[in-house]
Order: sequence, then structure tokens, then C-alpha cells
Amino acid sequence: MDEAVVGTYTNQAEAEMWAEVLRDRGIKCRVTRVSVEVAAVGFDAWVPHELRVRAEDASRAQEHLPPLPD
Repeated sequence: MDEAVVGTYTNQAEAEMWAEVLRDRGIKCRVTRVSVEVAAVGFDAWVPHELRVRAEDASRAQEHLPPLPD
């Protein structure tokens, strides 16, 4: 499955909030850490996370999210 990043957020909670917005609109998505270099258990929630959707849903998802930075 091809995926597209439709948002990058400062922490997991923020990414999950926007993921819920998409899910409420029927858009399947997932939240992933930007970096896998988090070694300590429990700290991964406080690092940047991406919001990913299927590539074919990217433009529809972006209609419901804040604009991506230039």
C-alpha cells in the first residue's frame, strides 16, 4: 500500500487528535514516529509524529487538516 504523509506534529497526542478527525470522516490513517531513535520506553509519545494515509486519500485528508508548512 502506498502511503502519503499528510501532517507532522510535535507529539503523539497532537497527531492522534488529527487522526481522529480523519477517522471520523471515514479516512483510514495511522500515526508513526518521525524517528526510530527513541531508546527510552515512554518517551516516544513526546517526539514528533507523522500522520499517514493511503496515497489515494491524501488530497481528501488534507481538506480536513491544517495546511502543511511550505
